[in-house]
Amino acid sequence: MLAHEGYEHIWLVEYDADFAGNWKTFFDKASENEADFLATTIFSKEDSEGWHHWPLFEAPPEVKTYYRAFCPVMRCSRTMLECYVQSLQTERWRGHYEALMPTIAAHKGLRVEDIGRGLYTNTPNDWQLSPGTFIFRPARDRYFHESPASFETGFLYHPIKPRPPLARRAFNRCVRYLQRLSLRASA
Repeated sequence: MLAHEGYEHIWLVEYDADFAGNWKTFFDKASENEADFLATTIFSKEDSEGWHHWPLFEAPPEVKTYYRAFCPVMRCSRTMLECYVQSLQTERWRGHYEALMPTIAAHKGLRVEDIGRGLYTNTPNDWQLSPGTFIFRPARDRYFHESPASFETGFLYHPIKPRPPLARRAFNRCVRYLQRLSLRASA
């Protein structure tokens, strides 16, 4: 992300995230926010003790508050990315990037903010973040442009894992082939 010189902020949008509407609407609204780290579902450790990545998280002893976020759509300032890289190079930090990024940013005194609950919904205390529009599981099988009637306009959605007919046929052929091999091996 740091390779993109000349940009004050860099967005990362995973392939399985979508916005129900024109992405310009989303980016125009988000661009009003000057935070160094912008993501969804940002909570302190105290407010999300059950998060399954906490056991692997390590920070220097001077870090007093840990945060986690959900990052299929996130934006980082160049300053935040540089702090992140420098912090990881010290080898004093370990864990999932969805905890490392907001915790490092907050510890370095940078602005950490949620994209805005008005742009997504989810259930933070559920490990799948479900129900909601921006969740870990279950996945939707179509993007907004493929099935607009099944989306509420103006919200971020995640995950979307389409199963194209070609991929489905290839998978089924593979399963049949493995079944034949298994039958031959047992004969």
